[in-house]
Amino acid sequence: MKIFRNLKRIISQFFETEYWYRFRKIPYSYFDDFGEDCTNKYIWKKYKARDILTSTWDGEGDMLNMMLLKIEHQFYNLKHYGSQADFYFDSHTIIEHGSKEDKLWAFNKIIEENKFENVKPEDRACNLHFFMGKENESKIYFYIKDKKYLVLEYNKDAIGDDKYFWYIEEKDKKEIQHIPNHNDFKDWEIIDGVIYHEYSVNITVKEYKNLSDELKQFARGNRRTLTELLHLRHMIKRLINLSDTDDKYMNMWQYEKDEEEKERLLKESFKAYYEDRKRLYHEIAEFMAEKGNGWWD
Repeated sequence: MKIFRNLKRIISQFFETEYWYRFRKIPYSYFDDFGEDCTNKYIWKKYKARDILTSTWDGEGDMLNMMLLKIEHQFYNLKHYGSQADFYFDSHTIIEHGSKEDKLWAFNKIIEENKFENVKPEDRACNLHFFMGKENESKIYFYIKDKKYLVLEYNKDAIGDDKYFWYIEEKDKKEIQHIPNHNDFKDWEIIDGVIYHEYSVNITVKEYKNLSDELKQFARGNRRTLTELLHLRHMIKRLINLSDTDDKYMNMWQYEKDEEEKERLLKESFKAYYEDRKRLYHEIAEFMAEKGNGWWD
């Protein structure tokens, strides 16, 4: 019953949020170089997520650490339960940014994935490409433009390895344009039309390395989202850990013996520190503005 499904979901989400935002242990380290018992070593300890959730005294740090909690929660769920394809391209990006080799790869992949023998029987009814004809044949239609289609006609009783007969069909026209050697098919109007109307094309990691550098940057999917979330997490951690006592800033003034020069260098170090803060904030904002729209599932 629906009420029990909803109750199960509510209980499950309660324990999920309790773990991720209260009871989860988060490791951290600090360099022990202060006090009588200093070890001059990095000390590792753990705190619980609730220490961040309930904290308000650290202002900016509390906000940034809450972002880390959400990113890590999102990363885990997408990695283990994400329903989006690992890698894919929106078809229009292949048309706009792909090389001829990229387009041939995409075209052949679309054709191969929609061939009669590669689609499960239970999925054929909802596959928009299929038209079931006579008992021993089927037609696979790929829309090109207007009323023009690329058609693959399949006959399981055909003799020979190639059971498909390729041709171009236009509605309201009697003539059919045959394609005698489809293995060397390079009609770019038809190729572009088939790719464009497929909406998206999945890609494996093995295939990815063979594509052009221009097209690679437009890859989308769960694996790309996970990589980008890790990069965002890295940038936020850099911002959290940035301090005006870092060696980069301290070394600008601490060894200067002249007091006036030391004061001038101290001001310069603060200026450099705040410029680095602003740069990191800008990088985070620009990265999220550019990539964040695709972090969905």
